[in-house]
Amino acid sequence: MAPPAPARFPVRAWFDLARAGNFPSVASNVLAALVLSSAAGAHWPAGGLLAVAILAGCLIYAGGATFNDVADAAFDARHRPSRVIPRGAVTRSGAAWGATLEMAAGLGLLAVLGASMVWSGALTATILAYDWMHKRWVGSVVLMAGCRVLLAVTIASLPDHVARPQFLWWVGALFVYIAGLSLEDRVMEGLALVPEKRELFTTMTVEDNLILGGFRPMRLGQRDWRDGLEKVFDLFPRLKERRVQLAGTLSGGERQMLAVGRALMARPKLLMLDEPSLGLAPLIVKEVFSIVAKLRDSGVSILLIEQNARAALEVADYAYVLETGEVGLEGSAADLARDPRVIETYLGAGAKRGAQ
Repeated sequence: MAPPAPARFPVRAWFDLARAGNFPSVASNVLAALVLSSAAGAHWPAGGLLAVAILAGCLIYAGGATFNDVADAAFDARHRPSRVIPRGAVTRSGAAWGATLEMAAGLGLLAVLGASMVWSGALTATILAYDWMHKRWVGSVVLMAGCRVLLAVTIASLPDHVARPQFLWWVGALFVYIAGLSLEDRVMEGLALVPEKRELFTTMTVEDNLILGGFRPMRLGQRDWRDGLEKVFDLFPRLKERRVQLAGTLSGGERQMLAVGRALMARPKLLMLDEPSLGLAPLIVKEVFSIVAKLRDSGVSILLIEQNARAALEVADYAYVLETGEVGLEGSAADLARDPRVIETYLGAGAKRGAQ
């Protein structure tokens, strides 16, 4: 049963939808674009122009971010029910209308300031393309970078502003920064990997390995980052029993649990698992994949590379079958589990009888 509609305007929910925490970043981009594209040379813009341009940029960003959740509502309802729309804080249609009004207001303010309609249209199209494709195309980070760059270019199209060399250098650097983040930056953005060979610090204790995994939230100033230890111990009670034991003395299954726990300490936005069943006994494999399913249901995005097709398809939402380095099949995990080619090649006769 769907939750009842909210009785009053959900201000906090709208701030969450708009990703209001990113407004300072948007404002700094708008300010840089105004300064670096000024026809009279780099100088501080007039207060009124700056205020309206920043408001326009934040409204456009808020509209795009809200459309993002509208596009993901069905996915979030299954896997991230704590998000604003799945938990019923805002209706999907209400969010769509709100996003439309936000973007229209932002673009309208830029039009009043005299911005190019061509660049405004390109910005709008790129935002909507990203919202629709970011879960469907691995290269969508290019569109995300394009949104920020096109906002800056639209600002630079205002009267008395030109694409000066300094502006072009900055726009290029902005695009590269977003689309070409270094490995370290990607980790800080929320990527975490559980390697095929675990790669634990074998001469350190279980607890010390987990604490090292908490480097990202600690570096980001999250004071409660050590609370992740208890969450990991709740998932893997065996690790709590062995918290002072050297990692090198653990069994294969326990090492895999520790590798997953260490990655979870980073509070990842995307958890990448490379062959988590490799070298493990069947009972341990079952236990590991039950944990993967719990993580998925808790809202953690997971990229799983796995040779055990049966286990992988049981916990996956969408799957790709690689054959000699190329994508041979793709589709929802449920559909692939019923596909005769997958059954014949990867799942065996038992699965074939079950599908009939």
